[in-house]
Amino acid sequence: MNQVHPCTQYALDVVEGRRVAGHLERLACQRHLNDLARQDTDAFPYVFNEGRANRVYTWFSYCKHIEGPLAGKPIKLLPFQLFDLGCVFGWVHRETGYRRFEKVYDQRARKNGKSTELAGVGLYMMAETVKKARPSTAPRWIVNRRASFTDRPRRWPRNHRTSASG
Repeated sequence: MNQVHPCTQYALDVVEGRRVAGHLERLACQRHLNDLARQDTDAFPYVFNEGRANRVYTWFSYCKHIEGPLAGKPIKLLPFQLFDLGCVFGWVHRETGYRRFEKVYDQRARKNGKSTELAGVGLYMMAETVKKARPSTAPRWIVNRRASFTDRPRRWPRNHRTSASG
């Protein structure tokens, strides 16, 4: 029996009513499922690359929380984060391999891990080998923006070494 990818499983759960989500999230889930059905057609140039989606999931498992009760523990992505990140990094052009989505609008209530997620995504994009990966964040409040940038060095996985000499 084939196991369903976490990104697709979340979409199925939302569309079938097993998981509560807002209207726009339901539409995004339905789009993901519709696009999976048409990914092998000539009219649709994108494919869902599970390996590319899994790579960002693995990256987050190396990053650690830096404050609060979870400080020092690996970041465990929640199902909605698996869906969001899976869609952003998993959908790629069939021929070029470039990501389908270049911009993301992420709005959620405070204290839901936006800064932590954005810091991890920024680090991932800096380490990613795909050309033109330029991370930028524009959170609503400057405090979040400062936190996302000042926390990056502490979130960097310890097993990844960098040097100033290149």
